[in-house]
Amino acid sequence: MPDEATEPTEVTEATGAEATGTETVDWSFVPETFIKDDVPDTGAFRARYDELAAQAAQAEEAQAALPESPDKYEIRLGELEYPEGVTLPEGYELSILKDDPDLPALKQVFHDHKLPQEAVDRIMEVAAIREARQVSTLEADRTEQIGKLGPDGQSRIDTVKKTLDARLPPELAADLYSGITTAAALRGMEKLLEGGRKVVPSTPSRNTSDMKPMERLEYGLRQRAKG
Repeated sequence: MPDEATEPTEVTEATGAEATGTETVDWSFVPETFIKDDVPDTGAFRARYDELAAQAAQAEEAQAALPESPDKYEIRLGELEYPEGVTLPEGYELSILKDDPDLPALKQVFHDHKLPQEAVDRIMEVAAIREARQVSTLEADRTEQIGKLGPDGQSRIDTVKKTLDARLPPELAADLYSGITTAAALRGMEKLLEGGRKVVPSTPSRNTSDMKPMERLEYGLRQRAKG
């Protein structure tokens, strides 16, 4: 029995419908991007599908690599390349490698924005180099101030520190010493310590909150007269 003749396919211009024999397939739902010569471009559609599938696979892989919780992020540094002229004092440890109280909040931000560990590593490297630049600048200023004291600059600094430690309680000595940041400040402290007089604790001042204004003024004048 001879094969039946197949009706030629026809696409209507008005609706984009494909006529096959007595049936009509409506392709109007197909985006114009995937229409070529008035018929669906299955090759372009498949290429786009494969692209989206690859993106979805990458997203799933990234999600799987994301730390389960903020505390799972590691704060680590590789070998840093400091800008020219930036050096750290011997033995100095970058603060981001210590128990910084802000690290938990920072890790929470990383986790909220789904940052992978690799991105966190890069952020920490930038932060470390920034800190190193600041420390290097401070150290250069310190070296300059010591140089202004002459060849025995460091020895003079050590002498002042030892003298303060010997004459004052540890907390006071530490506060005074930390305030000596310039050569001029050290010279001033040396002048104060030259006399070698014993530090005499000051007499506790009276509570003036219950005084009348005139009484408070008179009390202040008497205290000033005592020196």
